[in-house]
Amino acid sequence: MGVDGGVLKIEVGVEGAQTLDGGSGSADLDAQRERAEELGGSWTVSSADGSTRITAVLPVTEEVAGVR
Repeated sequence: MGVDGGVLKIEVGVEGAQTLDGGSGSADLDAQRERAEELGGSWTVSSADGSTRITAVLPVTEEVAGVR
């Protein structure tokens, strides 16, 4: 996790996890992706070699940070 140039990037990886891109729970993943896009960011899920990685990239703005 880190903030660079007004962007917050969060990566979560799990080794040995079952594939999350599609199948069970995909509606929840789609909802998270849609929310990230509403905020001007992105949300990706990738699986390879028995591990799954979720990456969220979000802009850090006054609105997102809750500053008024």
